[in-house]
Amino acid sequence: MTDAAHPCRITAAICTYQRYDLLPSAIESALTQTLPDGSFEVIVIDNSPDADRSAQEAQAFAGRPHLTWRHEARPGLSNARNVAAQLARAPVIAFLDDDARADPVWLENIAGCFDQ
Repeated sequence: MTDAAHPCRITAAICTYQRYDLLPSAIESALTQTLPDGSFEVIVIDNSPDADRSAQEAQAFAGRPHLTWRHEARPGLSNARNVAAQLARAPVIAFLDDDARADPVWLENIAGCFDQ
């Protein structure tokens, strides 16, 4: 949840397609940012064809604050990014590849640039 002291400033969006072996590390790196809790969110758009598998994988992250997992049946990276943009609460979205690892200050640095 956001609050007046820490409004959601930036959204990290991870679009994925059947990369369940790599995705957890990307998610963890996005969740462990230096920004205060509530000032960022992480959205995972799983574009894999198997909705049941997606739900199973999402369970590993159930209850994690600031994380939204959405299975998107309509294929395509552009569509997945558009879905992430529709779900985002923040005015700025940073996209992270599902095989990448975000530095702990990644979101803070991006948000800081927009602040300036």
